Amino acid sequence: MKKVVWLVVGVMLVGLWVGVAPSVASRKAGGAKRKILLSGDAINGVVPKGTAEYHVLKKKKKQQRKFEVEAEHVNLPAGTVLTVLVNDAPVGTLTLDRKGEGKLELESSRGDTVPAIQTGDRVTVVDADSNTLLSGQF
Repeated sequence: MKKVVWLVVGVMLVGLWVGVAPSVASRKAGGAKRKILLSGDAINGVVPKGTAEYHVLKKKKKQQRKFEVEAEHVNLPAGTVLTVLVNDAPVGTLTLDRKGEGKLELESSRGDTVPAIQTGDRVTVVDADSNTLLSGQF
């Protein structure tokens, strides 16, 4: 009976260590990463989707931030420019390719102005007429 108990305890400890190790490593490095899904109503029968990611990384006592928005299946012509908003404030644009995909990448290490994303912040992708195509909330 004691062997079974020790085996169960050992397995639980290994499982706990494996589950905690990545987050501990992330905290040690001073990093944080958050990702949300963006969704929208169908455009000409095609439902768009996307993601927004926010990364904070501390390197050598300096904080670096990165904000990315990706849009897919946006059924609009190639070359269409869409605006990305955070809490209704424009932060950048993305241009659709022939597949209806586009990406915005902002990195403080490149000198970009990166919004400081907080819980509850809303990301919206709009067209030139301010129609919401995609949205989501951190």
